[in-house]
Amino acid sequence: QIDYYFKTRARKPLDEMLRIQLPGFTDMSTNESFSYSVNVQSAQLRPLVDRSVFFEQLNERMSAVDDTLNFQMRFEPLRPFKTNTEFVVYKSTGGRWKFNVVFEALEPEVDDVIVIQSPLHKTSSVSFKLNNHLKSYAEFTAFFTADSAPEFVVYPKSGLLEPYGKEGTNFIVSFTPTEYGKAKIGRMVIQTEEMQWTYEIRGSQIGRASCRE
Repeated sequence: QIDYYFKTRARKPLDEMLRIQLPGFTDMSTNESFSYSVNVQSAQLRPLVDRSVFFEQLNERMSAVDDTLNFQMRFEPLRPFKTNTEFVVYKSTGGRWKFNVVFEALEPEVDDVIVIQSPLHKTSSVSFKLNNHLKSYAEFTAFFTADSAPEFVVYPKSGLLEPYGKEGTNFIVSFTPTEYGKAKIGRMVIQTEEMQWTYEIRGSQIGRASCRE
């Protein structure tokens, strides 16, 4: 059972108010207060959740057993992921409640569209520079998604992304058309541990086949 499901695109923050009623809570004393914790089930995804999920508890006490505990939730993922978490509410005099919460970050909007034209069986390239979003170096991988045309290549495929404010790491995207016909489409991803950039690459063949008499 999923109690709460929060979903947004990567790099598109989501703000929601979370109002939690405590099932089975019938006995309240005036000295009771409530706290919470977020338990991430996947150790691999815990750093992503820690950097992108934020709760602010708006009330620590309730005046009646059917009151709600209110939390302001902000979900600001920088790259796609999906994970199950436990949101646990603790009562100061003993007792706890667990709620299953899913956070899902979808693919981000395309950052840019890159157009490359090249003669048949010739390689043409476009280069651009990219910086990390933080003032620190970050290891990256660069790749085309599986549904991309095979005529595209990106270099380098891995390395260090220069910090924000520096000149930027240089990327070269190449296109080698192997047949006449419609334009080719590729989806290129540059990803660090924290962040994802996405580019749509459009390649078209220029020139015509020579005609022999």
